[in-house]
Amino acid sequence: MLPQVYQTICRKHLNEQQYLTLELVLLLIQAHRQVTLGALASLFPQPIKYASRKRNLQRFLVLPRLSLKVLWFPLLKYWIRQAQTGHRLNREHRRQLKKRRIRSMGIG
Repeated sequence: MLPQVYQTICRKHLNEQQYLTLELVLLLIQAHRQVTLGALASLFPQPIKYASRKRNLQRFLVLPRLSLKVLWFPLLKYWIRQAQTGHRLNREHRRQLKKRRIRSMGIG
């Protein structure tokens, strides 16, 4: 299960079916530690042929709604804001945060 903040951001940008597919893909990756399309398609719980599951996953993963700009940028903004404010950090982490402030961030 995704944290509540991630759920709200994802539900805002994806419809219900796309959101459930995203959750299933993330759970499969966490459980089986394989990120190849073939491995995910063979494990994906859909009662259709392997080739159809693979095509469906391919179509899902190239959706414009899953792009960096649309879905992941709000998550990055949340992570940076959380790191800058020290929200939900213990005392030691907050002390380290005061010593080392994030000034720039590169995305490769």
